[in-house]
Amino acid sequence: MRNPLFPSSATELHSKLPCCTPTKFITDHIVLLLSRFSILFKIDGSRIEYRLIRDKDGEDISFSMIFCINRFARQLHVSKFYPGLFRQSDCKYLSAATFFLLIHHCAEIFALDQSYSLFLQCRRNIFEEFYSSLADFSFKVIRDTNGENVDVSAPYHPSPVNTAMIIADS
Repeated sequence: MRNPLFPSSATELHSKLPCCTPTKFITDHIVLLLSRFSILFKIDGSRIEYRLIRDKDGEDISFSMIFCINRFARQLHVSKFYPGLFRQSDCKYLSAATFFLLIHHCAEIFALDQSYSLFLQCRRNIFEEFYSSLADFSFKVIRDTNGENVDVSAPYHPSPVNTAMIIADS
């Protein structure tokens, strides 16, 4: 049976090859994520805000998930990523699945290609514990602020993931 998350060819979603195939880890966790949560989005110009909704009771569990496009710098800026999954039971690694889906949904909405990069600012310990461990991305510290925070970047690689399950918030 064909997996609806991942089309049979990358050109179904991204005509701008090359693309990267998601790891088995991320595909397995996306399936688990979507069996328990729904993702809603709202576009405001160059910014997309997301909400993560627990399906069993309709509660919005996310704190803030905001992504902005900077076409001049050719960057997708992860302004805020706090999905709130750490407060839910049995949700280990679902933040990684959420991040993966949101990056590729933004890329589809903003028509990004491989000339774009991902950019974010975070605490060093968050980089070390989360972003550096995401095998589907290659995040690196590009600037250390000599404090708690670091600037982090990774190249964007299109991936043949279907993001149709992420729905517009009314």
